[in-house]
Amino acid sequence: MLVSVPLTFVGLPDDVKMKIYGSLGNVWVEDPALLQLPSNNWWYWQIGVVTSVWGLDFMLAYTDTNIEVAGCGYTQACAGRIFASVTKVF
Repeated sequence: MLVSVPLTFVGLPDDVKMKIYGSLGNVWVEDPALLQLPSNNWWYWQIGVVTSVWGLDFMLAYTDTNIEVAGCGYTQACAGRIFASVTKVF
């Protein structure tokens, strides 16, 4: 599920668009041991903001799952992350 809300109330120039979004999903895998996961069923979510200007989309987001550190072999492989990207559609 993805929900996106344009931030039209933010005072930006006409050629700049901004939106906030959130997503929630569920993953099911047949063989969790193959991926070294504790379960075959987990949730993931993401929240972010996208600014569109000059034909580019600049995104800053946070994503995470409900997999505990113990379920990822006590590594940070399943930890939440903040990331940024720049994309352009051709």
